[in-house]
Amino acid sequence: MVLCAIGCTGPSDRSDPSGNDDSTEACEDGLHTADVDYFNADTGHRSSYSVEIEIEDGRVTAIHFSNGGYLDRSRLTSEPLEEGEATVVDDRGREYQVQVSCT
Repeated sequence: MVLCAIGCTGPSDRSDPSGNDDSTEACEDGLHTADVDYFNADTGHRSSYSVEIEIEDGRVTAIHFSNGGYLDRSRLTSEPLEEGEATVVDDRGREYQVQVSCT
């Protein structure tokens, strides 16, 4: 299993017109720096990275590695970001736990 943690929400002092509190603020679409923990269950290899990620509509759509490699939306499936974290799975079944701070 590979895990990627991304922190994209934070406290907000805004509330919506219906009177419901908006207790989190989502990351804006675009590039963000994130910490990623990776684990490949097939090999037992673990790694941690600080990488650039792309966010669109509250999901990770790309991971850009420092060596120039990347995974994009054609190879990734991301759960929605919650409290700055999401699990992302690539087309080979590897999981990344992503954590990002969008403040």
